[in-house]
Amino acid sequence: MSISTLENRLEQIIGQRGVRFIEFLGVGATGVVIDLAVTTTALSYVHYLLANSLGFAIAVTWNFGGNWYFVFNRPDGSILKQYGSYVGLHAATFGFRAVALALLIELMGTPVLVATVVGIGVAAVANYLGTERILEDGLEWFDAVAAVNSVAHVVYHSRLRQLLRDIGLYSTLYGWYAAALATIYRKDVLDIEVAGCRGSVHTEKPPEVVSVLHTLEKERPVLESFLDDLPPGATVWDVGANVGVYSVLAADRAEQVVAIEPVPSTAARCQENIDLNDGNGFATGIALGNESGQASLGLERAELGTQTPALDEELIDARDEVSVKVSRGDTLVKNGSLPTPDVVKIDVEGAEKEVLEGLSNTLRQDVEYVLVESHAGVDGVEESLERVGFDVDVFECGSQTYYQARAQ
Repeated sequence: MSISTLENRLEQIIGQRGVRFIEFLGVGATGVVIDLAVTTTALSYVHYLLANSLGFAIAVTWNFGGNWYFVFNRPDGSILKQYGSYVGLHAATFGFRAVALALLIELMGTPVLVATVVGIGVAAVANYLGTERILEDGLEWFDAVAAVNSVAHVVYHSRLRQLLRDIGLYSTLYGWYAAALATIYRKDVLDIEVAGCRGSVHTEKPPEVVSVLHTLEKERPVLESFLDDLPPGATVWDVGANVGVYSVLAADRAEQVVAIEPVPSTAARCQENIDLNDGNGFATGIALGNESGQASLGLERAELGTQTPALDEELIDARDEVSVKVSRGDTLVKNGSLPTPDVVKIDVEGAEKEVLEGLSNTLRQDVEYVLVESHAGVDGVEESLERVGFDVDVFECGSQTYYQARAQ
């Protein structure tokens, strides 16, 4: 019986898609052999995660060629984009594979080779569905990168993050992930656009790429709502600005943006990003709170855009500290240090209530719209906003809670 006759009979039983899935698994089986051969050979020389990464890289290239040529019959479109999208998809599922490896090996004592086979099997169906979209539906490569970011967001905002840190793998995985994104985004400056607002930001180092892409992907619905509601000609305070994604985009529509970022190196980069976009605003290196003075700010990481600063040391696993000036927002407005805001966005890693308390008079008298990102363990944000005269909508985006407040 010829191969074509066998394919026709199988199509009558399980359909064209079923046949294609079997062919996909056939190509994948050869890839598994290659993956295991490379991985087991490399295990003698390098860490098991690096060995798995090498096996993955070689096998995924082999599988793409087989699926592109045999399974999907050389589809139209740019083969380079298709390859990039395919690798991006499989990199996303490799994130799950890496986590499965860590759990099986470190917590359950599973032999490395067995854990590797299980890790490979976890991703098979997801890879096929994604490959259909890439090679049949023409999925663009950036969407595949967004899928990788989605996996990273799940890990970052789950207990897996602490587990990986406890077993010493978080920094390694984060470094590989950041380096991979930096390889894809080779530009020193990245052009961004959300809700018709445009800007440019520096992405000179891998952590900056991660910071910018995480904000754009994880918070895109929030960003779109914030920018859509931003009145032209408004003065905006971006409290907890980080490297300035919100600030840069808001500056394309607002009259002026004040980026408030307490970490000195990050505030400096934020100012550079504002200047890169014709300087419609400025950054100031202070923290807002309900009392004025000095405070020790805990930093999770040292790289630009990834510090996750917090005044409450229990909120993070602080690796470093920096002394920062803390001011009440009301005081800064009253003494003319900062212009009176019409719109305030707050993302301060657990200090939301303190910022709102220190800005209560200004919120009550002058502010039209407030957006607050709240973090786990923080209560009373909604009540604080209602107390100064706002109607509050609460919604979830990803694993975060947001409060959207409008003056009554």
